Amino acid sequence: MFRSGEDGYATYRIPAIVETADGTLVAFAEGRVSTAADDGNVDLLAKRSSDGGRTWGELQVVADMGSDFIGNPSPVLDEESGRLVVLATGKAGTDTEAEIMTGTGADTSREYLLTSDDDGQTWSEPSEITDSVKSPDWRWYSVGPGHAVQIRSGDHEGRLVAAANHSDGALNYGAHLLLSDDGGATWRIGATDTPQGGPHHPNEATAAVLANGTIVVST
Repeated sequence: MFRSGEDGYATYRIPAIVETADGTLVAFAEGRVSTAADDGNVDLLAKRSSDGGRTWGELQVVADMGSDFIGNPSPVLDEESGRLVVLATGKAGTDTEAEIMTGTGADTSREYLLTSDDDGQTWSEPSEITDSVKSPDWRWYSVGPGHAVQIRSGDHEGRLVAAANHSDGALNYGAHLLLSDDGGATWRIGATDTPQGGPHHPNEATAAVLANGTIVVST
């Protein structure tokens, strides 16, 4: 449903999809305006389907930071409220990942929250939640890629969980979880792993929930 070169975007990347309470499918992607690079002018986009994905509606610009970057959508449906929740990563369009990791860029990675209460027809303005979900000693930061999840059983039934990654001042990559127990209104840092040296360098993290509520993370 996203074709490179169409609708004013050179490339579409980092897809994610979620089903709303009424059965509507909402597909997200980054719209990279000029190139396929991981920096530059990138917008957060969506399309909706009410027939199981056979046809798709018009392109929606969910978030646009001007010439800067907002992407890596990590959507989830809060089944208790019917609210769609999306976490997205933002940064200066001029900054590369390496510049953010070394502290030589114009800014750092930031995290944003967006919500929809009408099955993805309209969206809230991006609300920055960086201070709640990013440790002060982390530099590079990104949620996802891929969807977040909701725990459906066990002691933490109803909790929303998103996988994310980060780097520290020694240029080590790490992975962590973001948790919400209020339907996505607020988020906090959960389990964290930042290996110091060695062969394992967690980066793009995805999470799945087993039937017993155990969370499995792949990095």
